[in-house]
Amino acid sequence: MYLIATKKSFRKQGIATNLVQQSIHDAFEMGKSNIVLHASKAGENVYKNVGFKKQGTFSIYWKMG
Repeated sequence: MYLIATKKSFRKQGIATNLVQQSIHDAFEMGKSNIVLHASKAGENVYKNVGFKKQGTFSIYWKMG
């Protein structure tokens, strides 16, 4: 999965949480045992609510030249 986003008018209805939960279930059904993600600050609570724990931060900085 590359990106999860919810249209503003549909937020706070559990849509993203349900999508993530189903994706986790499907991954385990396919024999996967590790799931790692990069989350935006906006999506952080979704992942916490389904059991992910923050392991660190990841930033990319670009400079011209």
